[in-house]
Amino acid sequence: MAFDYVYLADENGQPRTDQIKRLPDMAYIPNDEANKDWIAYQIWLSEGNTPHPIGYELSIDERKSRCNQKLLDYRNNLIYGGFLYNGHVFNSDKDSQFLMSTAMSQSERGFPVFPANWILQDGSIIELTYDEMKALSGALAAYVQACYGNYVILKAQIDASNDPESIDITQGWPSQS
Repeated sequence: MAFDYVYLADENGQPRTDQIKRLPDMAYIPNDEANKDWIAYQIWLSEGNTPHPIGYELSIDERKSRCNQKLLDYRNNLIYGGFLYNGHVFNSDKDSQFLMSTAMSQSERGFPVFPANWILQDGSIIELTYDEMKALSGALAAYVQACYGNYVILKAQIDASNDPESIDITQGWPSQS
């Protein structure tokens, strides 16, 4: 997620040099060369960026847009970051989902695909029968659809809110079995 920064005022109304405020999370970043957020801010400056002036606030539309992007990133991490099923963590990135779908489709067309060796997220290999792959594919599809359903609910809450940062985007997601 890209950040913007805004100057804070000192007691004389001048930009402070001891800290900066990061948008949209409103984090106060101290001037500390060992602080990773201060280092990120210095890199941002070195790329030719300039903080917003004192008193700048994001518009409600900008805030909602940033919250929606954060929600989308969170959802995608859940969907594509691995899937726990029957005690094993399977890859669930787009390529793995495509390979699962292809294996099922080819098997249903009569090609001898099963039993199939499947590489798990930790690099170990498991042998799956047709019925096991069918159950895994069904469970993953249901999980993905449940994630989309929760995403729609949370996005609607963000879009309707006057305080979109108050929406807890970590709640309501399906558990994995």
